[in-house]
Parts: sequence; structure tokens; C-alpha cells
Amino acid sequence: MLPLTSKTCTKLSKIFLACSILPLVLLVMAFYGNGMFNQLFVGIKNVAYIYYPGCLLSGLSLFFSTRSYSKTLKRSATFIHFSYVYCIVLVFIGFVGIKRYDFFIVLIAYLLLSIRLLKKNTNNQKKIAIVCLGIPMLFSIGLFLKINYELLTSGASWEWTGYVILLSLSGLIGLILSVNINNENRKVKWILLGLNYIFAMYFHIVILIIGL
Repeated sequence: MLPLTSKTCTKLSKIFLACSILPLVLLVMAFYGNGMFNQLFVGIKNVAYIYYPGCLLSGLSLFFSTRSYSKTLKRSATFIHFSYVYCIVLVFIGFVGIKRYDFFIVLIAYLLLSIRLLKKNTNNQKKIAIVCLGIPMLFSIGLFLKINYELLTSGASWEWTGYVILLSLSGLIGLILSVNINNENRKVKWILLGLNYIFAMYFHIVILIIGL
């Protein structure tokens, strides 16, 4: 098995990154362009054929770049991949409409405060991480239970798409906070990354259920 620090893995990361850019460009043109692109990508099914292969390619690029010595490659792969994962959240925020911007201000303030505490108190980082990450994690679990209850009792509906968006955003906060944990706690980072992917995957599955 090739080590992730090898030149071959770096080349693979660059190839997957280059291949993932084209689907992203097509998606942007589909949502904001005119003409044949709007006709080509009408409906969730057609968008999914472009969107999910792009997610896979960018995810592979991110994986192979984890031990690369190139910071530019790491940052580019990270930016492209999470643009795929969360750009659809922004699209659905536009569909649902935002009436309470103060909620987003609170989220940003909480995120900045938590990052400052994690950076400043490196000696007690584990305890602070449990508190700072525990709150969005409990919030995500509560939303997860709420969505499943609504799904079982009322069936699929666009009316509770907002709950799914909040679930995804709280998972994103957990991911950003986990990145600011020291490398000594690498296992914690991977666990949090895995949990974030579970919530992100659940978001996309629910959207597909509603749309199809």
C-alpha cells in the first residue's frame, strides 16, 4: 500500500482535484446560467448525476492530499470538497428563505469564541473541546431525532427542510472546531470528521427522498 506522503498520492490528488472542478463549474452554470444548461439540469435527478461524482472526486483528492507537503494542494482540495458538500445547503437556504438572521449571528459568534478558547487554552484543550463540540453535537442529535419523527409521522415534506439545513450547519461548526484541535489529538479529529460526514450524507439522502 502506498504511503500518503508518496509522490504518487500527490499526483493522484492533483488528478482528482482537476477532474472535480469541471462538475462544479457545470453546476454553477446550471444554477445561474441560461439556455441549454438550465434545460440539461432540470430536476434533482439530473443534478445528482453531476453533483455526486464531483463529491466523490473531490473527496478522493482530499484523502490523497492529507499527508502531502504542498499546503496549496491541501487547501485547494479542502475548499473544493467542502464547497461540494455545503454549496447545496446554501441553495436550499435560498429556497426556504431566511427570516431570523440573528440565529446565524449567534452561530458565528459561538464559532469564533470556541476557536479562541481552543487556541488560547492548549493545556486544557480536551475539556474545552468536549464542551464546545458537545453543544453543536447535541443540537445535531436533537435535529436528527426531530427530522426522523416528522418523516415517520408526516412523511416527506419541504416544510421541514429548515431542520435539515440546521443539522448540516451544526455539523459544519463541529468540523471547523475539530480542525483547531492540536495534532496530538488526531484520533478525535478523525472521529469528528466521520460524524460530520454522517450528518452531511444524511442531509443529502433526505433531500433526495423529498425531491424524488
